[in-house]
Amino acid sequence: MFSRVKGTQDFLDLTLVNFLLTRVREHLHTYHFTEIATPILEPTELFIRSLGEQTDVVSKEMFLIAPHSEESESICLRPEATAPIVRAFVENGIQRIPWKVFLCGPMFRYERPQKGRYRQFHQISIEIIGSSSIAQDVHFITMLDRLFHETLQMNDYALLINFLGCQDDRKRYEHELRAFLHKQPAGQLCSQCMEREKKNILRIFDCKNPHCQELYVKAPHTTDVLCAACAQEW
Repeated sequence: MFSRVKGTQDFLDLTLVNFLLTRVREHLHTYHFTEIATPILEPTELFIRSLGEQTDVVSKEMFLIAPHSEESESICLRPEATAPIVRAFVENGIQRIPWKVFLCGPMFRYERPQKGRYRQFHQISIEIIGSSSIAQDVHFITMLDRLFHETLQMNDYALLINFLGCQDDRKRYEHELRAFLHKQPAGQLCSQCMEREKKNILRIFDCKNPHCQELYVKAPHTTDVLCAACAQEW
């Protein structure tokens, strides 16, 4: 007898799942989001470029498909949906912007199975591409709030909102973050964080080391270094 792979699930009754997806689809269509589908298989380089080689997703958690020869393309099972959606936008030459789309489907991450985390999990990814208007963000937040409160009739939830600012803000933030790390006594950072500080400093926040996590609570925030225009938007 064979057992299912660790970190996967059997769904023996899809009634509730299908009911939930139907309500979510109806809600998103009301806000003029179009459902799309992208392949489960994607080029590995797509996620290296978008997420960064130093991320845990790329360095530890992707399911890679072994090539049959050295000339074969490196492909993987998609670990998230944003990069494939952006690829579809660019590759298909979408001209209608803002492009408001959503995608429902399985994602895959090779990590240690634990309560509430699976190697194959299902995600609804919602994207607005091609608009710099802050009104779209307000529209998006309102749409999510109404989805949980009105459509799904949930009361115990929270929307967590972050803000990265512009490219110049990101450069200033990396400078501030590096200055913060250099002020710490020698030996405070784990070896992985020291390596990430050199190659992709924002990835230090992926660290699972409890001591590093305790240290990063005191790190500067992205919203501390916003330019005047971005501060106004935030």
